[in-house]
Amino acid sequence: MTSTSTVIKRLLESSAQFPIKLHNFIDNEFENTKEKMESINPSTGELFFYLNRSGKAEADRAVAAAKRAFESWSQTSPQYRSSILLKAAQIIEDNLDDMALLESRDQGKPVWLAKAVDIPRCIHNLRFFANSILHHTDPSILHHSPSPGLSYVVRDPVGVSVLISPWNLPIYLLSFKIAPAIATGNTVVCKPSELTSATAYVLMHALFEAGLPKGVVNMVLGTGAEVGEHLVTNPDVGLVSFTGSTLIGKKIASLAAQLNKKTSLEMGGKNGCIVCPSADLPKVIPDIVRSCFINQGEVCLCTSRLFVHKSIFDNFLGDFLEEAKKYTVGDPESGAKLGAVNSKIHFDKVMSYIKIASEEGGKIELGGRSVQPEGRCNGVSNVHKSGKDYGSHSGILHPTNSNLWTDRRFSLYERRDLRSRRLYCSLRDE
Repeated sequence: MTSTSTVIKRLLESSAQFPIKLHNFIDNEFENTKEKMESINPSTGELFFYLNRSGKAEADRAVAAAKRAFESWSQTSPQYRSSILLKAAQIIEDNLDDMALLESRDQGKPVWLAKAVDIPRCIHNLRFFANSILHHTDPSILHHSPSPGLSYVVRDPVGVSVLISPWNLPIYLLSFKIAPAIATGNTVVCKPSELTSATAYVLMHALFEAGLPKGVVNMVLGTGAEVGEHLVTNPDVGLVSFTGSTLIGKKIASLAAQLNKKTSLEMGGKNGCIVCPSADLPKVIPDIVRSCFINQGEVCLCTSRLFVHKSIFDNFLGDFLEEAKKYTVGDPESGAKLGAVNSKIHFDKVMSYIKIASEEGGKIELGGRSVQPEGRCNGVSNVHKSGKDYGSHSGILHPTNSNLWTDRRFSLYERRDLRSRRLYCSLRDE
């Protein structure tokens, strides 16, 4: 058996000249497909590796494997399931530095961020649910009146769970789905984003090395249209968990509802931050700026709208801009605050929103343009004309026209017309 650490090193050695190929993980076997897809390193615009381009046949086979495994896995003890999760967590922790570098090359985020947040959170997710199931107690109530009786709760696993994870926090969110699913006795078929499958592939190796039985966790690589929809509509799937766009989430909800499947949807956010006159600006501005731009703004919890009281607006804007200037864009392996936007499609979307805001009267106070770092990432924009990925600088816009500005006094308690009292907005990469 190839160790997880060896798999990580091979992935890090993959390049446009000598690319490797990621395979599906079905019934504890890594399976190849005839068709393949490219995965691009966002920071260089070059081919990083190939991955399987799966379809309905692979999706159905993975669900069948999970269904077979459910009968025995659901009967295992919490202690046994916990031990496997803890072993997998240790394997990931033993390879934390290399995992962070791999996540950065696959997603575009800075290495320091992956090392500080993404990989440690994966480890935490595995350990948290491994320990949670050992100490969870269900309520029971003894009734004396009007007649004696005992009420109690029994929790049973649902069955086969389909877990679809996004490209912005690849292993962070995938582990956040897999760990509770298998800890509570369910079996899994997961589909990571086709844009960021590297650390998901490593996680399959870690679970395998930790001793996970056949069929408990399966992974199918491919697109949402060619794989994801077949997984969602498979009648043997009892639960669907999805993190991604609102558009796709609505479609999944509609498809899952036809068979009354349990569904968990975490979709795109438009998070607002309200800054009142009483705010301690030196204290809160660093946190607000970080909430706007961390991970290139590619977080569903990021702040994308700011509502600032008119009396403090000028001071806030000046301090906000100074803090935002600290968020340098550069090579993700260089220590820069911000790395590369994940894909060409995403980059074009970000730039289109900045263009729309500018055309509607917004003043670009900072950024709002593409960036070409020195070194190995320089010239990536030229490569991306053929459809690859590249980095951008976050835009900060100051609304100036009547559609975005108002003289009305801002009130926390008047929320009906909140959009019309938008005194300041920050446009993030999303």
